[in-house]
Amino acid sequence: MDYYADDYPDTPLDEFLAVYERLTKYAKREIHDLAESLATGGCVAEESSPIQPD
Repeated sequence: MDYYADDYPDTPLDEFLAVYERLTKYAKREIHDLAESLATGGCVAEESSPIQPD
């Protein structure tokens, strides 16, 4: 999903960039954690078990 400062004209640019940076760091961390979990065959959600192929 792309976010553009022009879409939020009432938000000061420095505030927009600060929020955008935090969201980007969070998304990268979540993607990394998911990829790591899938690579090791771990569960993605808490209290879930991997689906076994038939």
